[in-house]
Amino acid sequence: MKTSMQNLLENYPVVWTETLQWGDMDMFNHINNVHYFRYFENARMAYLKKLDILGRLKSASLTIVVRDQGCRYKAPLKFPDTISVGISAVSIEPDRLTFKYDIISQHSELITATGTSTMVVINSSTGRKSNMPDDVAEEIGRLESL
Repeated sequence: MKTSMQNLLENYPVVWTETLQWGDMDMFNHINNVHYFRYFENARMAYLKKLDILGRLKSASLTIVVRDQGCRYKAPLKFPDTISVGISAVSIEPDRLTFKYDIISQHSELITATGTSTMVVINSSTGRKSNMPDDVAEEIGRLESL
């Protein structure tokens, strides 16, 4: 039988797990809001690494950067705890990729925050937006069953 954690994460092709740090707590006795963006970033890097997207873009003189991101806080995180961050691409466009995230506390087995980020492909030489290589977009589509 699946745990509720497994149920909450089953639709995510990549899950990043991280142990919370005491030093990330703030004066209100919970993890400071800024750290959630680091958790998203760590999950995003795991996703990009899984498909070697950064290396593949670099070989085409491209890179990918954050255009925008957001977070909705649903329940506080506190030390000690371990979180799992589910990440999935929800939109692939010629020049961008949009991710969604769920941060789940292993202690409470609740979604404590949800988020999104949009990444834009940039030509490393010109600094201008560029299209993602077709093979990269296709591999993301296969991973996501899009």
